[in-house]
Amino acid sequence: MFGSACVETQSKDTESSSVLQESQTSPTPVQTPSKLKIEKFDINKAEKISFSKLPREIIKYLAQYENRAEYTDKNGELQSYPADSPKWYEGRFVKVLSKDLNNDGVPEKIVICDDSAEYDVEPTAYLFILKDSQWVNLHSGGFGSPGKLELLSTANTSEFDIIGYGGERKDVDGKTIKFTGYWRVEDGQYKRFECRETKESVEKTVPCQK
Repeated sequence: MFGSACVETQSKDTESSSVLQESQTSPTPVQTPSKLKIEKFDINKAEKISFSKLPREIIKYLAQYENRAEYTDKNGELQSYPADSPKWYEGRFVKVLSKDLNNDGVPEKIVICDDSAEYDVEPTAYLFILKDSQWVNLHSGGFGSPGKLELLSTANTSEFDIIGYGGERKDVDGKTIKFTGYWRVEDGQYKRFECRETKESVEKTVPCQK
């Protein structure tokens, strides 16, 4: 389900592909890296299921982000379906991955949505953990372009993997800048705590986008 490799790296909504501010690239030295195991998402290994087969609490959570379905009422006015109506997700499918994000032997659930009504939208990954027989979100919102996500793990029991999300952009001179943001679990939620960029083979930490 996930490919893995050992590399040297530093412990690192929909989140946009630019996780860094264009300005404020302070030359703060990168800390000494530690060896972590990196696993990449493989969306092709996800199971495709009907939206209606998701746990009820997950459907309720996703409604605030994925309910874009509309209909025309008897007066010809365009209306949105209520979040508690199954009409907004009828006929829709999602992809689901199971991954033990905190290394406790119980897999978390990663739900990937990519067919919001008739809109052409970027796939978005939402993370959930089972608590007291209920699925609750691990991240406020979702991660766009989930194929860019990486999981960094020490494999220590009950220690959550760090999430890395990266890409490339051009600076004002047209030179390529590689950027990566890192999220870790704090108070039960994945929160971004560090951003880095590499330009002309020089890597440095930078302020994260608010």
